Amino acid sequence: MRATRNSWTSCGGFGRSISSDWMKLKCWRDISFRPAPGLLQRKNGSCNRPKCMSLRISSRCLQMVISLQNTTATSRYLRVIPPSTPYFALGLGMFPGKGGMVAPGMTCQYTVQFFPDCLGDFDDFILVETQSAHTLLIPLQARRPPPVLTLSPVLDCGYCLIGGMKITRFICKNVGFSVGKFCIMPKKSWPPPSFRAVATIGFVEQPPFGILPSVFELAPGQAVCMEVLFLPTSLEKAEQTFIVVCDNCQIKELVTVGIGQLVALDLIYISGEESHPEPGELTDLTAQHFIRFEPENLQSTARKQLIIRNATHVELAFHWQIMKPNLQSLMPGETYSLDSLKYHPDRETAFSILPERGVLGPHTDHEFILTFSPHELRDFHSVLQMVLEEVPEPLSLELENLKDSSFSVDDVIVLEIEVKGSVEPFQLLLEPYALIIPGENYVGINVKKDFKMWNNSKSPIRYLWGKISDCHIIEVEPCAGTIEPNEVEDFELSFTGGVPGPVSQDLLCEIQNSPSPVVLHIEAAFKGPALVISVSALQFGLLRLGQKATNSIQIQNISQLPATWCMKESPVCLQERHEDVSPFDIEPSSGQIHPLGECRVNITLEAKQCQRLQTVLELEVVNGTWSYLPVYAEVQEPYVYLQSSHVEVRNLYLGVPAKATITLINGTLLPTRFHWSKLLGHQASVCTAKVSPRRGTLGPSEERQLNLELTAHTEEELSDLALPCTVSDMKEPLVLGISGKPQGLQVAIAISMEGSDSSVPSTALWPGHLEELRLDFGSQVPLRTRMNCQLILTNHSPIQTPFTLKFEYFGSPQNSLNQKPSLPNMPPALLKTSRIREHLAKREQLNFMESMLSHGKGAAFFPHISQGTLGAHQQLSIDITGYANMWGEYWDNLICTVGDLPPAVIPVHMAVVGCPISSQRTTYYTTDQLQKEPIIRFGTQVSGGDTVTRVLRLNNSSPCDIRLDWETYTPEDREDRLLELLVFYGPPFPLRDQAGNDLSCPETPESSSSFWSSSPSNTSDSSHEAAQSAEGSDRASQKIISVVLREHDGVPADHLYCISPKQVVVPTGGSSTISISYTPMVLGPEVLHKVECVGYALGFMSLDDEAERELPGRRHRLQDFAAGPLRLDLCGYVRPAQLSMELDYGGGVEFRHQASDLIPEQPCTGVLSELVTTHHLKLTNTTEIPQYFQLLVSRPFSVSQEGASRSRRAPGPGREEEPATASKQLVLHPQENMLVNVSFSLSLELLSYQKLPADQMLPGVDIRQHASGEKEMVFTQSLLLEYANHTTQVVPLRATVAVPELQLSTSWVDFGTCFVNQERVREVYLMNLSGCRSYWAVLMGRLGLPPTSRAGWHLVGGPAEKAGSQIPSDPRVALLHGPGPDPRCTPGMRWGKCGGNTWSCPGSCVPRSLGVGQQDPDKDLAAFRVSPNSGLLEARLVNAPPNTITLQVFFTARSSELYESTLVVEGMLGEKACTLRLRGRGSYDERYMSPHQL
Repeated sequence: MRATRNSWTSCGGFGRSISSDWMKLKCWRDISFRPAPGLLQRKNGSCNRPKCMSLRISSRCLQMVISLQNTTATSRYLRVIPPSTPYFALGLGMFPGKGGMVAPGMTCQYTVQFFPDCLGDFDDFILVETQSAHTLLIPLQARRPPPVLTLSPVLDCGYCLIGGMKITRFICKNVGFSVGKFCIMPKKSWPPPSFRAVATIGFVEQPPFGILPSVFELAPGQAVCMEVLFLPTSLEKAEQTFIVVCDNCQIKELVTVGIGQLVALDLIYISGEESHPEPGELTDLTAQHFIRFEPENLQSTARKQLIIRNATHVELAFHWQIMKPNLQSLMPGETYSLDSLKYHPDRETAFSILPERGVLGPHTDHEFILTFSPHELRDFHSVLQMVLEEVPEPLSLELENLKDSSFSVDDVIVLEIEVKGSVEPFQLLLEPYALIIPGENYVGINVKKDFKMWNNSKSPIRYLWGKISDCHIIEVEPCAGTIEPNEVEDFELSFTGGVPGPVSQDLLCEIQNSPSPVVLHIEAAFKGPALVISVSALQFGLLRLGQKATNSIQIQNISQLPATWCMKESPVCLQERHEDVSPFDIEPSSGQIHPLGECRVNITLEAKQCQRLQTVLELEVVNGTWSYLPVYAEVQEPYVYLQSSHVEVRNLYLGVPAKATITLINGTLLPTRFHWSKLLGHQASVCTAKVSPRRGTLGPSEERQLNLELTAHTEEELSDLALPCTVSDMKEPLVLGISGKPQGLQVAIAISMEGSDSSVPSTALWPGHLEELRLDFGSQVPLRTRMNCQLILTNHSPIQTPFTLKFEYFGSPQNSLNQKPSLPNMPPALLKTSRIREHLAKREQLNFMESMLSHGKGAAFFPHISQGTLGAHQQLSIDITGYANMWGEYWDNLICTVGDLPPAVIPVHMAVVGCPISSQRTTYYTTDQLQKEPIIRFGTQVSGGDTVTRVLRLNNSSPCDIRLDWETYTPEDREDRLLELLVFYGPPFPLRDQAGNDLSCPETPESSSSFWSSSPSNTSDSSHEAAQSAEGSDRASQKIISVVLREHDGVPADHLYCISPKQVVVPTGGSSTISISYTPMVLGPEVLHKVECVGYALGFMSLDDEAERELPGRRHRLQDFAAGPLRLDLCGYVRPAQLSMELDYGGGVEFRHQASDLIPEQPCTGVLSELVTTHHLKLTNTTEIPQYFQLLVSRPFSVSQEGASRSRRAPGPGREEEPATASKQLVLHPQENMLVNVSFSLSLELLSYQKLPADQMLPGVDIRQHASGEKEMVFTQSLLLEYANHTTQVVPLRATVAVPELQLSTSWVDFGTCFVNQERVREVYLMNLSGCRSYWAVLMGRLGLPPTSRAGWHLVGGPAEKAGSQIPSDPRVALLHGPGPDPRCTPGMRWGKCGGNTWSCPGSCVPRSLGVGQQDPDKDLAAFRVSPNSGLLEARLVNAPPNTITLQVFFTARSSELYESTLVVEGMLGEKACTLRLRGRGSYDERYMSPHQL
């Protein structure tokens, strides 16, 4: 059998070809699933068909017809076995004949149908069985070309920061020949239970990776961009496996790989090395590195190279920011708080870094240039912060779903570098810094001076000298150039004077990039001719308009040069007056004056206009100093004006003259006449006007007040009235406009209180209910204070009616209302000043009020209008004023009578508080509170000083005698004391006699002299009734025991302040005096400044007259504590006694001496027994009080003032120091000073103290030996200032005396063996180690004899010894001639005292000729001699080697014996002796002979 194939026929009309011996079936159908890229391949040669991949084939199948041909020669039966898989189906065969027989050469056909469920590969077979032994196998294959994707099996995402997200894109292209749909899922989800469970719309995720898209479809040649999201959470390498499933059931594994990174930057290099902060230097709290620039000059630039390494494999975007440092001082071990960190940009920094922003490459080094360019002179301190942009925050390691993570990025500061730089100005030095040209040079002469400028800066400078040529010509050569660092430039100044006079100029040298120039100060003086005017000012006085006046002046040339001059009025003055031509005629106006000559000039002024002329005439001198002559003149013409050109006459009633005041002012200094004319106007016929006075003369600048009386005979408003006034020499008359409104008649009464809260006054119709009206001035009215209210009368009728106001009891006297104020006797110009007018008004008010209270009742009520006429429809407000000069509660009635109406009685009440006694004179009444009593000050007193007393006069302005009981207190502010409860038996302040004894008897009620109340009465009517009831009460009702509760303010104290007498009565209208004593307290030694002492005194007031205390129905006055006391504040200061000291030597009171100061330049005059040195001590009293003191001091110091010496004898050895005696008492007044002479006495006796042992050294004496060999004696004492209050002030005194210190260069000289009678010499150096001169001498003695022995020593003479030499007075020299002085001694150098004898020795001393009983001189002494044997050795200079002198020691052997001796160098100022031992041997052997004698 042979099988042939036919084409596939799709049930839906699709067909594909078949090739070879087996069928290849291809199927197309619609598959719906989500796109996903991937690379497909067969797995294990089979197609796994997951249930999750859903295929949709709707009635679509493929079929193919196969033909089976019988190729044999016989007919055969065949059986076809269908495919075993359900994807292939075999239809019924079609045979050529019946019965299923196939003849030879014939064919039969079968239809094979293919039903795929996916796009995979399908394989099956069909078996054909015939009668042959072999079975025909027909393979069935369904093949579709698979899609081929260009996708690597490993997707490497590279590096990413932890917490960040990196998207890596891969191109996936289908290079196959068929379309494929793909799905990507995590490996752990394979195989999925359902593709719907794993197919997502977005990306498929498997932390830390995600792939997008997860489902995709690609046609052949089509590509898709796959995005792999990498979100690392740790530093380790991340790796995940995904499965890519194709719709042909092929799968592929994809491995995603990525590495997490953290930001890591390193500053690996700083040019010039990294700096370190100084110990204790404040640095930024968070900076990791510190860089300090060297000090630079302004506008210079310093650079440093920085290399920063990016240690990560990720690109990092960065930018630099420059911030202000966070500076905070931390203790060791203390950490800073993050809340204390502040980030503020440094806008004024001098640092910059390049590049400022960019990207750091992965794992590379980047170079940055840090620049310091200071722009101002100060220190710069900033912090450079490298900020990485968009650095992610690390995510949690337990993140399972990428969608649940919140990705946040932020800019992070990863590197902070603290930089510091300082700026130093250019160091320039001018030598000299100022040029002062001596003497006076003539104008036009060129003067030259040389100077230098040093550049001590670190950089070269460019300079440019300025030039002055406005008046003087000043130039510098060279004017510009460059000076290198540490170099100097020579300059020459050229100065040419232009005008005479002293010149002080500052020549500026501009330095490039320097904020301030270099200033060369130049001073010089130039001179020219000088003219002097004989007068200092020219006064023309007062001139009338058109008048001419002439004055003469003298101009003198005081110089020796001819002077060309010109005089004219100053153009500035003409310009200020806006004039072009000067009113002055100067003759002559110019000329030339010979040396030392004079010229007369006439100056004429023509008064052309009214003005106050103040001008200046300029005297111009060519090349000389100008002079200026002030000129004064007053040009006026008559000018009179009205202060107000219109007057409105108020209170104008029909037919009643009304007065008004007009002021006429003379505006000039010229007397002027005036005359008032008749009234003009349309209404002049119905009015009458009269001015008083009608004519007169106004004086210079006079203001005159005139009275105008206007009578209106009509009720029409007056508006067309004019009153002319003619003034002499004025072209136009003055016109006064008059207006007014005549009013008619009415009746109503109202009361309005001043300061009342109600704006509507209480009103009552009259006649009617007038009981509601009440006039109450208040319950706390201060004493001597004016209280006002208004009584308003309103006339509602057209009838003119008179009215009167009168008080029953407290009305004012009649004569007080008639007093007129008088003008003071002073110039009218002063009357125009506001201060004088205010003073006159107050004085007028005081006089008026005193006259009101002259009845002595303590209070008065005054209506400003007591009677008058109430016009038609007029509302009249009458001010009613209440006054009181005595405290208490007052009641009265105001009787108001208007026409024929019944009188209206209005109750009046006023309660007055205050004290009528004062230490000041009452000058006026006010509407405010009275001023406080002035503080009584006692000044500043010395601690513990005498009591200071002030006498105070108390004035009583009340009509009653007032008794004052004084108590003194000191303020006390304690929280536990707020109130005081006082209990009294009897009256609190009873009457006392002059001795202070109580005159009243507290056991009986009758002994009380007054009633006493613990609190002031109220202002209600009940108080009035209580006062009336108290009038009829019996004395038994008086209080015996009183209790007072008051506020605590201080404690009673009489030790600091005291008042005498304690009880004083101040008479009415008179005065009494009290004495206030102040006793300064004693301050402790710890108090250095003045202390304030504050107190106060209370004077409690009482009235001894019963009638003054109580008047039933009219007044009632409280007593003692119930009435406010008189308070006097007391103040004083106490300060310790102290003087300020100022020395004339800056180092204090210190004396420095040398012991050699006792020996004069010519020693033959003798040694000074005493040398006194004086310093000046200046004492100043800087306090406000005089200081009394004494000066105490001990020897060797002394003090004196004004020639009086204050000294003490110095204690000697074995004698106790005597105490210092006090000088006379001195006084130093405030702000005065005194010079005190402090002296130190140097004597031989003081120098002898250096020989005392240390345990016997006197107090205040110290012997100091320096390492250099210098020796000093230090004397210390104290100068005591003992004040009158027994306090002291100490001034340390110190004296340093340098004493000589000698030293020999060797202590032993050995001459060896010498030839007999041959002289040998050795040199020894004598050194002075001290800073004091030394007078020395050489003594010779036998070897082994101590220096203090009195035998065997003599003074060695010079080369020519004299027979008449004398023995010195040194105790160690043997007196060979007896105890007395040698009769051969002559006056000479004074060596000092010893044993009461004084010896002189001008020459060398040698042994006398032997006498009876005397021994031969020592042979050793004759063998040695020294030259020189005495002399002066100068003091050692500071930091210099000691001064030395060469001593030649001679040795002459007289025999062949051994010679030994001792040489001692002694000083005459008590210095320590130096000993030199001498040794030599004689020999007759010629070999020891000196070579020059052979």
